Amino acid sequence: MNNKNLYLLLFFLFLVLIYFNKTKETYINYDSDLRLPNNILNNFSQQKLYNIKNADVTVLKYKNNSLNAFQYINTTLQDFIKNNKQIKNTQNFRYQIKQVFNNNNLSKYILKYAYYPTIKFLKLNKNNVEPGNIRISKSNWSFDYHFDCINIILVQLIGTRILYLKKNKTDKKYTKHILVPGSVFYIKMGIYHKIETYSDLNVNFTISVLEADKKKINICEKKFEKSFRIQNKKCFENDCI
Repeated sequence: MNNKNLYLLLFFLFLVLIYFNKTKETYINYDSDLRLPNNILNNFSQQKLYNIKNADVTVLKYKNNSLNAFQYINTTLQDFIKNNKQIKNTQNFRYQIKQVFNNNNLSKYILKYAYYPTIKFLKLNKNNVEPGNIRISKSNWSFDYHFDCINIILVQLIGTRILYLKKNKTDKKYTKHILVPGSVFYIKMGIYHKIETYSDLNVNFTISVLEADKKKINICEKKFEKSFRIQNKKCFENDCI
């Protein structure tokens, strides 16, 4: 084989390699069968959240692309929404509200108008699920690849959320999912996922699907402890927040 043919063969193999390692992209859109009905979504807009009285929240502040918050800011949902100078995304800092469902007015509102109606709409067994987390972010929010040791149903309420999934941290193949208001997406325990948002206000909550296999949970938790030491410590101290 002469050099010319050898180069052509190598080039062909290179193209084949690119083809089989290219990313796979899938999308969830407004036509999805899992989209929540308007009688739920109509309760969620920037103005309606803004009008929740006495909605005290804690905002988590992150440096650059870190997964670990280094500062906690006590404020109100109204101040967060109107982009208070103290809480404004920059090149070096990112902010989000992340909280468990507790007794504050934000939790009560989402439980009443989103969580319980969604459970009913999806016909989920109440004994097999429980409220997870509430997340609210502003424009250009991102959260790099990580995994959780719970099965979750992510419910998008306001804004567009881009979700990337892959089997493990070093895997080059991933799936890309675009979630819009009303999208419902299931993420299995241990699956690596990354988040990006670009909308002015982004609101979602999760439903935890209880896992019966305790051995599977233990394996996942040991892996999590090894992979995310700082975050693991916060899980024991403050519900991973």
